[in-house]
Amino acid sequence: MEGIFPGEIPIQFLPTLYHASAKTGLQTLSHTPKAHQTVLMLGHNPGWESLLEVLCGESHKLTTTNAALLSVDAEDWVEATTLSGAWTLHDILRPRVPR
Repeated sequence: MEGIFPGEIPIQFLPTLYHASAKTGLQTLSHTPKAHQTVLMLGHNPGWESLLEVLCGESHKLTTTNAALLSVDAEDWVEATTLSGAWTLHDILRPRVPR
């Protein structure tokens, strides 16, 4: 990823996110340092569909390898996690199976 993001990208593997609930996802996100403007969280359903609904206020189906791209205007991650329904869902990436 050299050249795309400035500096080194910190990576954490948190087994608690694999089958996390929306609440666990929010708690984890709220501990993100303010200096990080972008976060990629990977996990497994049904928690991610629930978290997506909490964040953007809309229900969406997420299947294997889907990625939801969201943003929110907040001072820090603690505030961001209190803004239920205020996040903007920009897209859901759904890979296509080659024929």
